[in-house]
Amino acid sequence: MKILAASKGRSDEEIKRVHKEGITLFGENYIQEAEKKIDLFKSLGVEIHLIGKLQKNKINKALQIFDCIQTIDSFELVKLINQKTNKIVKIMVQVNLAEEKQKNGCLVKDLDNLVKKIKEMKNINLTGLMFLGTKENNSEYFKKMKNLQEKYKLKELSMGMSKDYQEAIDNGATMIRLGRKLFDSKV
Repeated sequence: MKILAASKGRSDEEIKRVHKEGITLFGENYIQEAEKKIDLFKSLGVEIHLIGKLQKNKINKALQIFDCIQTIDSFELVKLINQKTNKIVKIMVQVNLAEEKQKNGCLVKDLDNLVKKIKEMKNINLTGLMFLGTKENNSEYFKKMKNLQEKYKLKELSMGMSKDYQEAIDNGATMIRLGRKLFDSKV
């Protein structure tokens, strides 16, 4: 089980404190904010994931900063990433399982085709799937995501946040994204 510290809006001191507690995986929502923190992240020797929407015009910067992009939701993005680099880039596909209009992510009906195309790309390593929970009970969605992870034989399943991480773990998450739970605790 991997714990990703969602460090959006967090100070250097907060990040250092969480790192001292043993966290070595951090996620940022915005490329501009991650750019400002990159020296700190490098000095700590941590892995950094993009957990916010990747805009096409920010791909070059994202490739310089992040060890993994968890929010891939279209073949167009993957194709651009593959064209702009000659190194292997780790990605995850964000799945909009609940088909919520306000959320990004690939719809399940399009997932087979997207995964097939990604696996043909020479510079892309599809490591897993990512899911942003809904406001309601996510147990059924988490179970469906676990089934999709197994179907595609992927290593990672990034799901669950501070409010529902235990439920995500119980349903097969390999990575949980915690913000408030880590940063607001006084451990």
